This record gives sequence, structure tokens and C-alpha cells, in this order.
Amino acid sequence: MDTTRADRLRCYGNKNIVTSNIDTLFKRGYMFANAVSPAPVTLPSHSSIMTGLFPINHGARDNSIYRLSPDNVTLAEVLKEKGYNTAAFVSSFILDSQYGVNQGFATYNDRFLHPQQKGRLPVERRGIETATLAAEWLKNNAGKEPFFMWTHFYDPHAEYDPPEPFKTAYESDPYNGEIAYTDMCIGLLIDELKKDNLFDSTLIVITADHGESLNEHNEQTHGMFVYDSTLHVPLIISYRGFTEGGEKINDQVRSVDIFPTVLELLGITNNSKTDGKSIVPLMNGEKMEELPSYCEAEIPKSFYWNALKGVRYKGWEYIYGRKPELYNLEKDPAEKENLISKEGAKAAELQGILKKIVEDRNKRISTSIAPVDEETVERLKSLGYFQAGGTSGKEGKDEEFLTSFTRPDPSEQISLYRKYQRLTNLADSKEYEPAEKGLLEIIRQDPQNPRFIATLGKMYEDMGKIEDAIFRYEEASKIDKDNSRYYFLIGNLYGKEGKEEKAVDFYRKTLISDPSHFMAHYNLGRHYTVKGKFEDAIKEYETTLKLKPDHSYSLNNLAYIYIEKFKDVKKGVEYLKEAAKSAPGTPFIRDNLGWALMEAGDYNGAIEECSAAVKIDPNNPQYLLHLGDAYKKKGNREMALENWKKALEIKPDFKEAKDRLKAG
Repeated sequence: MDTTRADRLRCYGNKNIVTSNIDTLFKRGYMFANAVSPAPVTLPSHSSIMTGLFPINHGARDNSIYRLSPDNVTLAEVLKEKGYNTAAFVSSFILDSQYGVNQGFATYNDRFLHPQQKGRLPVERRGIETATLAAEWLKNNAGKEPFFMWTHFYDPHAEYDPPEPFKTAYESDPYNGEIAYTDMCIGLLIDELKKDNLFDSTLIVITADHGESLNEHNEQTHGMFVYDSTLHVPLIISYRGFTEGGEKINDQVRSVDIFPTVLELLGITNNSKTDGKSIVPLMNGEKMEELPSYCEAEIPKSFYWNALKGVRYKGWEYIYGRKPELYNLEKDPAEKENLISKEGAKAAELQGILKKIVEDRNKRISTSIAPVDEETVERLKSLGYFQAGGTSGKEGKDEEFLTSFTRPDPSEQISLYRKYQRLTNLADSKEYEPAEKGLLEIIRQDPQNPRFIATLGKMYEDMGKIEDAIFRYEEASKIDKDNSRYYFLIGNLYGKEGKEEKAVDFYRKTLISDPSHFMAHYNLGRHYTVKGKFEDAIKEYETTLKLKPDHSYSLNNLAYIYIEKFKDVKKGVEYLKEAAKSAPGTPFIRDNLGWALMEAGDYNGAIEECSAAVKIDPNNPQYLLHLGDAYKKKGNREMALENWKKALEIKPDFKEAKDRLKAG
């Protein structure tokens, strides 16, 4: 369950909600009253669940630019190796396979049939679609061999807009409504397990990646802080015969403990290094030594504020920053009274524990950066995770974090952040005048904040004020010199203005800052293609493909060069087949492949591909023209004429269609 506070489930004490399916699972299992996540955002916390490692060790530190490195060992990989059929069904683009959490899953369903659109692109789907697909998989696969299935529900994430009847039933608290709706979706999976006679033999774990602030600590949603409002999550482990009526365990446990716990319950040994420890002894009524839970929030770095690190241990939470915080969670669960000045010894003890975790590199996996293109940026932005300049704000090594601070804490800037959120919404709604006024004001208040400045630049870009946009992106790049994206955005704008040489200069600057920026390589390839420097273009496209092997546009452009310039149709067809495999829903690629297959003499293949292009975009006259050509080559004059006529109906002045019809 994405974005679900523990205290919002009925079995955790919320009497204003009905979560009967989750209650059913609790009644045959264990509810952990003090389960905590290591991060208040989706990718790092899910990666911790899957690896048993804290984000500082598995390397996927934040959404948007990181990916879970393949050097990690995931729960799915361990179980797949042991003969389990593994499947995952996720509901948000944040968990797209490109971010690495698909490791070990034989089936990884991250393609949305009926997506929730935010802007132009699909970014999430309702739980009912996810549950239906997961139930169908269970019906067709479970019972034949041991299985491990991960189902992810994104509905409790903002914006809160549950479908009926939950919308009406929870009109005063739509967040509760989303959780109640998710409970209904979980019920569909329980029903399918019962139909397949698998419910009694299936171990079920219910948890969340993180919670939601709901305006506590002046934070609307999550990501900026590491308080319990966003780190205290539900954890229920359920299996037939575990308990009679459900048992509540109050000991602190952690998301990283799920990995080793599941393996022990399944009787599987594994030698992977983890931060987690099996909590099976607690389930058996035994005492366990409590282990500290490390936590971090990296989002503030993209605003040039301090990231936060903390530790939760034996009823206390310590947050290290320029203004450190200490809370007694037993007496002050809402974390309202900072005891840092009164409990110096306790603060020093917890800081020492935190320092030890940060400096211990024994389990550390190298960070892996996800390739990010403009479509990805748009999707992440629509989910609230990627604005203008993206994420950079380098602070040095984690060990250096514990020595000095040069930037504000997010707690000092949260009011400014909330203003920023409102202003970006205004800009997205094209209310440019108040958005501009507000952005200029918050820039005056925080002049060293490159993200504020770049957001103003993006708004100017959307308004068509290209010179102003370039000025603001350049201003941001002077503050955050390591952020390659600013150089890339400037290059794009110069390209739009037709100033190709300046664009190339900034793409090269992008690559000096980040040699793995695949879109900069791709755009250089396009530049060289236009200039007729085909060898240079091929080099850039091939580099792009090394960084992102499924980049369909690079594959398409390589095909163009080999067919049109080098007359190597066979090689061109090979590239286009790879492109179509990577992007089967992109009509111009399917059309190009059809055209290339005609050149190669494969007329049946040409008809198939051109037909696919027409099916995707039936009102494109060019695709209809090519489909007619393919039929003509095949000798089917009737179908050729039919498609050429359709092309002419759509575009009455289409000369090529007129000429073909005239020639017959």
C-alpha cells in the first residue's frame, strides 16, 4: 500500500474507516504496532523492502534519478532461484522497470491499460486494474509451483480522489476513502486465493512504503521530513494457524526486516548482507534485541537545502541537521517537543549510533543512476517528484554529512516549500501572472535555490519567452554547477531557436558534467545526422544505446542512416525491428519498419507493420499511403486503392495519394 499511515487502518485504531479485508488478515496473523520505513518516498523504501538494506546501502536514494543497482540481491531473485514463480503488479510509474525494482520477477506488469492521466502521459492506475491483473495471474499460475507475488496499490497517494461509493462515504476524509478502496482491492486478491484453494497455504504480508504528513509539521504530503507521520507504516504478517484472533506486537521493527523474515518463514537460507534481521522470534513470543532504524530524506537536496538523516531507537527519534531534533516517542508520539537542549546525553548516544551506520560501508552498493528522458521527466513531474532542474544538490560523501552544514534545514524552509508547491500548480494551470510574481518573491527569499530559479525558467519556456528561460536556466547552472540537466535544457532551447552550434555547445557541457546523459548523446546524434556527419551521428546513437539499450528513437535513426545513406536495407531492418520491439505502440516506428520491409521485399511483413501503424493512428494519411503501397507490392490492387482513397479523404490535397490513384 503506497503512502499509507499505520494509524489510518482500523486494526491500528482508526474507528472512522472500514478495512475489513486487512482486518481479516490481521485476525490470522501478527500486527506490528511500531514498524518503520527508512525513507518517506517510494523508490528508496520499496528497494529497502526488496533488499533488506537501508537506502544508504542499496543506493536508490530518491525517486527520479536513481535506480536500484543490479549489484543488489532482491527477495524476488532469491525466491526465483529457489524455484518460485515470481510476479509483480505495480500501479505507479515511480516503480517502472527502468528503476530496477523488477529484478528477479519473471512477470513485471508496469504497463497501464486504463491509466490515470496527469497531463499527457499515463503515470498511475487504479487499484482495481492492478488487482484484476494480479488475480488473473493467480488464476492462471498459482498452485502449479510455489509463487511469490508483489502487488502495489498507489491509490492512497495524493491527490485523494477515491471512486464511488468510497467518494461519498468518505467525503470528509478522502484519504481514508482511498485506503478503504485499497482494502476492497486487496479483498479481490483474497477472494481469488480462496477460489483457487490457496488462501490457507499462502503467506501474506501487508505493508506500506511510507506514510503521509497530512499537514503535520506543516508538510502536506511526504518526502521532505523523517517524522513518524511519514515513516510509521503498517506491517501485518498473516498465515493460517499463526494466531487465533490476531496478535499485536509492540516492539520496533523495520521495513528492512521483511526480507530476512519472509525467507526464514519459508525455510530458505541466504547469505546476502542485509541491514534487516528476521523478526520470527517476536512472532514466537521470544525477546529480541531492538535494532536501530536508520532513516533519510534526500528530496531537500534538490532545493539546495540539507538532506536529513536520523535514527529511531528504543522509543526515541533523533534527526541530525543544522538544527538537530530529538523526540521521546512514548510521551510525544506527534513529535511536537524537541528535547535536544534537555537530553544532551541521549542525543549524543543516538548521534553515535547514526554515525556508525553512516560510516559502515560493509554493505554499501554503488549508486546507480537511471537514464532520464523528457517523457520520463514529464511523468515524474506530474506525480510531484521532478520539477524543472531535477535532483542534484551534491553535498559530498555521506560521512561528510556528519561534520558540517552549509545550507538551510528543510524545517526552516517548509513554508517556502509550500508556497513553491502552490506556485507550480498555478504555472501548470497556465496562470502565469500570479505564478511569476510568486516565484520571483520566493527567489528573493532564497536566492541560492536553483530549483526555484529553474522552475521560473520552465514557466518562461512554456510561455514561449525563450530568452528569459535561457537566462534563468543559466542562473541556476551557476549555482548548481554539477546539475547536467540545466545545460541540457539550455541546449534544447537553443535548438528550438535554430541556434544549432550553441545547442551543441551546451549538449557537450551536459556530457562534461554527466557523461551518461543519454539524451545529450542522442541530440548530438540528431545534429550530426542533419549536418550529414553520419559517422559522428552513428557514434552518438550507439553511445545512447549503450546507456539505454531500448531507446527506440536512436534505433530508428540508425536505421534511417543505414538505409538512406549507406543503402544497407538489411541492417536498417534489424534496427527497426529492435525499435518496434522497444516501442510497439509508436506508430511512426511501425510505419518505418513497414516501409523498410517493402524495400527488403518482405511484403507480408510490410503489410503487418503498416497495418499496426494505421491501427494505432487511423487518421494519419501517410500510414494509409504506405499500407496501400505494401498491398500494391503484394499484388492486391483492391486493398491498395482502398487505403489510398482513405488517405485522400483525410487529406484532400495529398499529392502522393492522388498520383497513386491516378496510376492505379
